[in-house]
Amino acid sequence: MAPADSAKRPVGSNRLKEQTPFACNVHFRADLPEIAGAPRLLVTPLQPDKLAAFRLTSLEKDPKSFLDILSKQALFATSELGVPINLLDIERYAVPDTAPELDPEDLALLEETEKDAQHASAKPSAPQKQELSWLMRTSYISNDIKARKQQQAAEAGHLSDLLTDEIKAIEDGFAAAQQPPQHATKPGMQAMEVLPVLPDFESWTNKYVIVTFDDNPARENDLAGPGVLQSYTTRADSGKLEKWIALLMPRPGPEAEDADMPDGAERNYDWVREYKFRFDEDSQGDIHVTTCVLCLEGGCATYKPAPFRLALQKRPRVAAPRPALVTIRKRPPSQEELEERAAARQRLTKASADDDLNGDYDGSAGRRSSSPSPQLSD
Repeated sequence: MAPADSAKRPVGSNRLKEQTPFACNVHFRADLPEIAGAPRLLVTPLQPDKLAAFRLTSLEKDPKSFLDILSKQALFATSELGVPINLLDIERYAVPDTAPELDPEDLALLEETEKDAQHASAKPSAPQKQELSWLMRTSYISNDIKARKQQQAAEAGHLSDLLTDEIKAIEDGFAAAQQPPQHATKPGMQAMEVLPVLPDFESWTNKYVIVTFDDNPARENDLAGPGVLQSYTTRADSGKLEKWIALLMPRPGPEAEDADMPDGAERNYDWVREYKFRFDEDSQGDIHVTTCVLCLEGGCATYKPAPFRLALQKRPRVAAPRPALVTIRKRPPSQEELEERAAARQRLTKASADDDLNGDYDGSAGRRSSSPSPQLSD
């Protein structure tokens, strides 16, 4: 017969969660032993630390007892593996110093595979036809000699037209070079002097950069022409390296205005100002445009490329150490620089020879390379 207090308890209530003066929650501990292995078809979370950690057990640390167990009992893997491997046999896991010889049957299989690979690489396999012949439309065999002759005649006429157009373009280029120069946007201007435009072979190997300043550096110093731009780096408070460019002006003297210095000569410069810089390359969208420097001297106009632009902006003045005097010594070019100059000069002469052989004398190219350069006036 059930106790009297159980009759008063409502149906569905939990006797372990009744309101009692005992305020501690009751925790139950499973006295069952831990599962030795994960049950089949049960996904358990993997713990990488336990999988990666490896420690020698006391059995493995004691070689004598370990060998005794190996001699008495062999621990094989489950039969589902298909290979009887003794898990306690350490020699099974040892990597031999020399690779074992292959079985003759396995070696024959490898030789056949190598022969097939060599045959496939030597002669490409013919493409297999995917369509079925009995599902194809009926094809009619006819005489196509006439169509072939018409196609050959059309190709010959096309080649003849291309050759005629090329000859006409060359003749038009020569004719345009002989005409009096005319301004592109101001046709009323007349040329006062006509000079041939040629590459500057002497200074073609030098590297030129067009520098733009946010303010005129020669406003306070008349010797801005022979000035020198020197790059340097400073370390910010955050530890990051910052790059700047300094403007150096020659100290006043008889040799200050002389731009040409002999090899080994020294000249003193003053540290004038620092600039932030932005290095750009000439381009207009996807088209690469090269800016050239034009020099008029010796009855000829020579040009040299200056493909890079350097935009300078004044750096705010900060309390930082600056050198009181900078001495620059001109050194002779190194062997690597001489080889680079010779290669650049060779590329220039080779390009000119290729243009002569290919007949590159169209209107724009002819005017750019060998046509006169007019000096116009109103």
